[in-house]
Amino acid sequence: MSTHARLLPAILTMALAASGCGGGGGGTDEDTAIDTVDETVDTAGDTEEDTAGDTTADPEPDTTADAEPDISPDAVSDPTSEDVLEEEMGPGCGNGTLETGLGEVCDDGNEVNEACDTTDTDACLGDCSLLVSACGDGAPDDGEGCDDGDDDSMDDCTTSCTVNDHYIGAPCTCTDDEGGECASVDFTAGILTGCDAVLADVDSTRELACLRSKNAAVFGLELYFPEGYCTLLAFRCTGALCTGFREVGNVDTFTCPVGYAVVTQTQDIFGTIITTKTCHPVCTSQADCRWAAEEDADSPWTGCGQYMCLPAGDAGESICADARLPLT
Repeated sequence: MSTHARLLPAILTMALAASGCGGGGGGTDEDTAIDTVDETVDTAGDTEEDTAGDTTADPEPDTTADAEPDISPDAVSDPTSEDVLEEEMGPGCGNGTLETGLGEVCDDGNEVNEACDTTDTDACLGDCSLLVSACGDGAPDDGEGCDDGDDDSMDDCTTSCTVNDHYIGAPCTCTDDEGGECASVDFTAGILTGCDAVLADVDSTRELACLRSKNAAVFGLELYFPEGYCTLLAFRCTGALCTGFREVGNVDTFTCPVGYAVVTQTQDIFGTIITTKTCHPVCTSQADCRWAAEEDADSPWTGCGQYMCLPAGDAGESICADARLPLT
């Protein structure tokens, strides 16, 4: 199954150191041989004057010459050497050094996206684009699209300090006709809130959808969309297992607005072909995504979700997708 086919599996069934080079100071075989010859000659009958001369001339040059090569390899293999760190890590994100000239906002010494529950005040998004602890202090900092200091992602600024335009990729919720949380895995059904700006682009080829975290064992589904995810969607099912499935939009003519990526998914289930197309905002850095999205109260999952900027678009674009989804 391709990367594209595995991005949203629930929708597809929605109805589904170098070693040391020298020793510890001993001479070479050649030096030892010379020393032995000198000693034998001296013992055999040389005068005291000869013996003194031999002793002075022989050991010291050999010891010095052998010791010098031992120092350099040990220094090179030392993992704390600044030269080694620079050679191994190189300039750029993850080396623990802030390099503003390379566009870094922070650098915590790794390329990991810390989740929203981290207690590390030095935590930095994996591409060094945003200091995690700065988000939520009420003052926009480098890398942040906004910062209103509250814990509401449904207003105009999310808890990940990204601008909420209430368009594709925005957080959303779904309620049923009785005002309760939507239980259906048809993400186009129910009363969708938070996607108001998307409605202008709904037409006969695509419908509004609010993707949400789901764990529906009967369909073998595990979906991760913390805080919801507004999108445009088309869905088609062809085959014996499609009875009762509603076709959504038109997958043959489906397109996304300019600047948004199409993700196409096709799955063959016992000869039944399920095709889904969705739209996603294109991202260029981890700070573009909702890295601090917490799971909703009605979600089967708890704790932090984490949208990351990952390659998944049909044309190779990177889009924001939860890191827990099976993308490989």
